[in-house]
Amino acid sequence: MPDRTPVEVTVEYEMHMLQDGAWQPAVEAPSAATLLKAAQKVLALRGLDGVRVVRASRFQGFDHSDRAILLKWVAPGRTDPDPVGMPTLGGRTPCRTRRDFHREQTRDDIRVLLARFLEPRRLTPLELIHSVRNTTELASGKGMVEGAIQRAAMAQVQGAKDASKASKARYIELIDAVHKAIEALHADDRKHAIPQIEAGKFLAVAWEIESRYPDGEDFSYHCLRALTRYLMGAGSWAEKLSRLVQLVQPGLEVRHYRLIDMLAAEILDAPPSLRELRGGRLRPDQTVILLAELHAGTFGYPDGGPVIGLAQLNTLMKANLLPRCRSVLRRRLLVELSGRSALRPEEGLFQEIEAVSALGRWLSEVNAQLGADEEIRATLEQRIGSVLTEARVATELEGLRTQSERIDRLSRLIRMVPGEPDRVRLRRHLTGLLVTEPLLRETTGGRRTVVETVEALVDLQSSIRLAGLADDVAGPILNELDGAALEALRNGIMGVKKPLAERIALLLKICGQVSFPEGRARAFVAETLERAMKSPDFQTIWSKRFGSEAERKQGMAKLQSALWSVGLPGAAA
Repeated sequence: MPDRTPVEVTVEYEMHMLQDGAWQPAVEAPSAATLLKAAQKVLALRGLDGVRVVRASRFQGFDHSDRAILLKWVAPGRTDPDPVGMPTLGGRTPCRTRRDFHREQTRDDIRVLLARFLEPRRLTPLELIHSVRNTTELASGKGMVEGAIQRAAMAQVQGAKDASKASKARYIELIDAVHKAIEALHADDRKHAIPQIEAGKFLAVAWEIESRYPDGEDFSYHCLRALTRYLMGAGSWAEKLSRLVQLVQPGLEVRHYRLIDMLAAEILDAPPSLRELRGGRLRPDQTVILLAELHAGTFGYPDGGPVIGLAQLNTLMKANLLPRCRSVLRRRLLVELSGRSALRPEEGLFQEIEAVSALGRWLSEVNAQLGADEEIRATLEQRIGSVLTEARVATELEGLRTQSERIDRLSRLIRMVPGEPDRVRLRRHLTGLLVTEPLLRETTGGRRTVVETVEALVDLQSSIRLAGLADDVAGPILNELDGAALEALRNGIMGVKKPLAERIALLLKICGQVSFPEGRARAFVAETLERAMKSPDFQTIWSKRFGSEAERKQGMAKLQSALWSVGLPGAAA
């Protein structure tokens, strides 16, 4: 178990402006509220490409910052160059010395450029650049190395005046830097022997290395050489994580956890690592759940086998001793959520949107930090937006027979989707269906009874109201439907030649099945019931309909309930 190692975290907020196709830092502040207000003012400026407010959490001693986007706006027609915080090859500080290859951004580049070499061998960039054996094997694939360096050179000179000439010059510089870095590694291997690490005895080795190399960077470099050798021979990503966790012992300090965190983060960033942890192929929703559980430190690791001891990783996550790992897991989760593969490919639009919404609710319950993450929320909205294509909406509606059914389906979709832009798109579809004549013909025609007619008219009003349409759009059709319901009540129930008690009984039946919205029909029901309740003759006749006192009380309670449903307190005798 880890000691209560103090991890100091400082939080700052930054506002970035989208300029020349890249996010540029503009303002820093200790308070999010200050920058959020400033961003709202900036949004009013014309010609702006984009603005975002970022929370930066800096973990002292780990040389790491975690960034989460609190607000982001990108102008129509502009492309977000960093939609989910994925590493990119361009815009990086060029590598000229061996230490430059050890930077986190450079290691991200190495993972992308040398994926064909690293992934089949289950190697991380850190293990590559700290191992003579691994770099020697890499050097045998000359064509692959030269191709990777050429890609990096082209990305780093992108936008230069003479890109072709600059790319060639940068390629030569990179080739030279790579050769020198490898030569230095081999020289260190000959000159600086490192002790062998064993599980549970990491601290003693770390102290020995630190006594020989007190400089912080030198200590990290030689300790990573030892850790890389310790991981050799592991048969899977899960086993590598297991080996790292078994190094944890009382007395470890932040500088030691930092090295474990660096290696563990690169392991968790390897695409197959999640599948190995779970033990099989994962659906997109299962991948999201696994990432969230790992991030929260609640993943149920299997017992026994080569992954024994991995439950300790949960403890380290909860103690905030693996900040890089948490950043990697969050980034991978964003990538999964922004994917286009359906969560329920065999089912319909409703089921897919519900699956995405359920994931959002699950995140809030299981991992409050991710559930409250504005960027994750926005990504979920975007995923739903990508599902709501014109073709998918048309397919969802084409099997329905009536306009009323289509209105109800669109209204339910509008209530399900979280993003306002998606609601606006669906409301445009809905507005095109609000044609009075066919809707009245569907709801009042045919062989419907009066009760069925009123129910259909009220349900249709409810669907339209719940869709959130503007008053000038929904008002006219709602008024027509309300008028049709009023006419059905007045002429089809209260206007027929039947005893009053029978007509009131039928009215109560309708009140028990529908909830009248504000309008003339509701006012008519309220007035009718109130007059009946105030009439002694009606109460006498109404009481005679029941054979026992219990039945009479139940009948009067129905009247009372109906009055409450239309907004009047009533007074049952």
